[in-house]
Amino acid sequence: FEKDLKERINSIDQGLTGWVVKNGASLRSGNVTADPHYLAIEPGIQSGLYVPIMIGERSLGCISVQSESSNAFTEDDERLLVTLANQAAIAFENAHLYHAVQEELEERRQIEKALRESEERYRMVTDNTTDMVLLMGIDFSTVYISPSVTRQTGYTPEEMKGMSLEALMTGIRKPWKDLAIW
Repeated sequence: FEKDLKERINSIDQGLTGWVVKNGASLRSGNVTADPHYLAIEPGIQSGLYVPIMIGERSLGCISVQSESSNAFTEDDERLLVTLANQAAIAFENAHLYHAVQEELEERRQIEKALRESEERYRMVTDNTTDMVLLMGIDFSTVYISPSVTRQTGYTPEEMKGMSLEALMTGIRKPWKDLAIW
């Protein structure tokens, strides 16, 4: 059956299901064989009910029900199938959104991991350098001071943390000529 289906239908707009997907409109037929879009895949089918699965204006697919009896489907059947198609569309959209959120979360986890690794490398370099490394905030208060600051200034990093640039410049215990400042 699947092989026969693939040989006969080679584009989305073929058959009644394809017509419904392409046009985004339901189709209820009591005699499918009279419709020019109908492709006889299964012998004996007389009537069909085809409802698009829509998200907004976008058609995702189609739910189809067929019968070997003529005029087998009523307006009530169509309303029920429209309700099912709407529920399926919501489920598909929720699954799509869930998948997109999961991908975004994974991407953020990877970025956060890379940032942590970069921070660790930076911290290792600055903590082990013999040069004094100061990181200052926008208000020129010290945010980070490398451990080598004690050797160069006479202050511990804890004593210098939060000091303003002016306090740092005027309060350094060692003479400026001994400091390497860029």
